[in-house]
Amino acid sequence: MRGIQDVQSSLSTMIVGHVFDRFTRLRIVSAENDCGWVPHFMYRQDHFFHKYTSSEDKLLEKKPSDYIRRHFWATFQDDIVGPMTCRYFGEDNYMWASDFPHGDSTWPNSRKVVEQDFNGVPQTITQKIVHSNVVKLYKMDLHEL
Repeated sequence: MRGIQDVQSSLSTMIVGHVFDRFTRLRIVSAENDCGWVPHFMYRQDHFFHKYTSSEDKLLEKKPSDYIRRHFWATFQDDIVGPMTCRYFGEDNYMWASDFPHGDSTWPNSRKVVEQDFNGVPQTITQKIVHSNVVKLYKMDLHEL
């Protein structure tokens, strides 16, 4: 659980510290922390932003969730909550990983895990999360393989 708190603390510090305003192309990837926590974290960040800053005293140019959607990606192996929340966080910001060959890996049941965890998620979104998002983020050219 400490890993998630570290990611949340780092993200908050980067947002309030205007890191993403200064480095507009910076991309952050959270690995091995699952992802179901991300939408609630975004909600709480925006809640605090709206509740405790006046329109004259805005510390940020955008809502914290806007920075998170633009600069942050989360990976997960087996987190049924994550795919269900892709509409809030953004279907372009999640990336599924098998974590092979580590002990927490979904292998050799990866396809079964994806089928279960993505139950009810449209196939186009599933395709993004298990394939297209990582290709786009890392600018991979799969034609050269």
